[in-house]
Amino acid sequence: FSPSSPSSRSPSSPARYVGAGAGSGPRTPGLDSPTPDEVSHPLPSVTQSLPPKLTTGPGTGTGMGKKSASQRQFELCTTLYKRRGGFGRNAENNWVKRCFTLHGPILCYYDTAILSESDPSRPRGRLNLSKEDTRAEMSTKYGTHSPTEFLVTLNLYVLGSKRKWELCCLNAGDQRKWYDALRVYDGPPVVD
Repeated sequence: FSPSSPSSRSPSSPARYVGAGAGSGPRTPGLDSPTPDEVSHPLPSVTQSLPPKLTTGPGTGTGMGKKSASQRQFELCTTLYKRRGGFGRNAENNWVKRCFTLHGPILCYYDTAILSESDPSRPRGRLNLSKEDTRAEMSTKYGTHSPTEFLVTLNLYVLGSKRKWELCCLNAGDQRKWYDALRVYDGPPVVD
């Protein structure tokens, strides 16, 4: 078993992008409700303990030292800059600080930059990476008005079109962690 092999992905249903809040586009009945697989892999509760393999020491999380109880439920929980989509993409201030979490294949981001200021069960955007055709990219150059040079791009291929989540990390260490975690899910979902 290799976490980076395509066969390690769980069985797939049609590709889905689930987002909520302003700028995420129209909601599609049937696509925005969780699938039975997602119900069996819900976001963890704040009271769940951290699996032994996950890191909780200084230098992880938001870069502010020790993680809070709400952050310990995720493999990764970090403040990143996210480039806005839609009409906001071309605005002067098109990079917004958001808290990002990764729990298994579930990637979420929240309205605030700090998880303790958000409800972890209500993300602004949620993506099941095991059900998507994705490609992660990493670069160390300043993009279009990007706040740092530590870029990670997650390309999503949905129904013949390409979407992307552009993320700016606060440092090279976070950039490497996010890139390594996201590239595990590179490629199309495995269909049994």
